[in-house]
Amino acid sequence: MTSLKTPKLSTYHKGDLFEQKVFDFLSRELEAGNLYFAPQFTTIQRKPKYFSREREDYIVFDISIEVRLPGFDAPSMIMLVECKNYSSTIPINDVEEFSSKISQVTGHNAKGMLVTASAFQASALNFARNKGMAVIRYLDEGNFTWELSRSLLMGAISASERRSKEILNALIAPSFQPAIYTTYAATPQGYTNTLAGVFQSLFSDLRKVIAGYQQLIQPQPTCKHRVAFLSLQQIEARATEVLVPHWLHQWSCRSGEDN
Repeated sequence: MTSLKTPKLSTYHKGDLFEQKVFDFLSRELEAGNLYFAPQFTTIQRKPKYFSREREDYIVFDISIEVRLPGFDAPSMIMLVECKNYSSTIPINDVEEFSSKISQVTGHNAKGMLVTASAFQASALNFARNKGMAVIRYLDEGNFTWELSRSLLMGAISASERRSKEILNALIAPSFQPAIYTTYAATPQGYTNTLAGVFQSLFSDLRKVIAGYQQLIQPQPTCKHRVAFLSLQQIEARATEVLVPHWLHQWSCRSGEDN
């Protein structure tokens, strides 16, 4: 009897599937109003092409997100997205090539975002940030481990520093498994777990030069519910506060029954 084996995906098909996955994710986030810019002024497309004067031809990108002021045909801002799904870390050569393509899209306020399923080499991460690009490691919810590295988090002074260390670890550690978020990103302004944070960081410099910029931004809730970080000692103390009265009550009831 011949056993059936699942056909191995080629590098092209593996990359194409990841690109579609990223496109679907960005589309959902746009519809939900989580991309910083308001959905009614923003469009997303796959395999768009933009003219390069240096090539005298078009460059095809994986994904683009365009933001337009009301009544204008030409986009005011463009986010160009490159998707990579490697079994190894992302080398600096890939980031340099993507940066070169972005620089050729003249006449637009174009920014770059490199999205991967794997970790980045440190040189690639540094190059991207120094070139004004964002890098994102997008991980599948199915790989969640639901635990945090205590040694990583406890060594930080503040909650903000703990968060930055966790995101950096997610970006450069090949074996990293997500605990809470699917998105781990670095921008020239710092680290973030949200796409809104990525867009805000990359396009904040255009606030003063684009008339009507403010109306393009998606309003955000003024109040956010956060879960505070608690140390092991704090968790044990809270648990004791809850459990001791219960134990005393049980002991009292049993003592009454014995008497």
